Amino acid sequence: MAGNLTYLLSQNSLSGPIPPQIGNCRLLKWLELDANQLEGTGTVTRQLANLKNLQKLFLFDNFFTGVIPPDLGSNSRLKKIDISNDSFVGEIPPNVCLGKTLRVLIMAYNHLNGSIPSSIFDCHSLERLNLRGNNLSGSIS
Repeated sequence: MAGNLTYLLSQNSLSGPIPPQIGNCRLLKWLELDANQLEGTGTVTRQLANLKNLQKLFLFDNFFTGVIPPDLGSNSRLKKIDISNDSFVGEIPPNVCLGKTLRVLIMAYNHLNGSIPSSIFDCHSLERLNLRGNNLSGSIS
């Protein structure tokens, strides 16, 4: 993959996993691989932690499984995350809003469980939160 790539957009019929080389695209700002037939475990986003310039991550409407890695929110520039309509399991990472710039977080229609991390409510930049269609429980405080 090109090291100078800044935008990767797709709504096609791509299949298989996201190649790990995507983590080498250090200038990547937008990664929109939504509405494909991509698959892989939750570790697919591990290489995305290398993308320090990433602002938009759209992986919705694919076939991703596994847990969402805890470092997903460690990127300080991420503004929009949409990983809805996949098959992610486990809990919402407590550091998902660590970057303090996150405005949109959509994790709807997965198989997430547990409670909503209180750190989400400390994310003052957050404008839109959609967690519907999961198995979340507990109190909202």
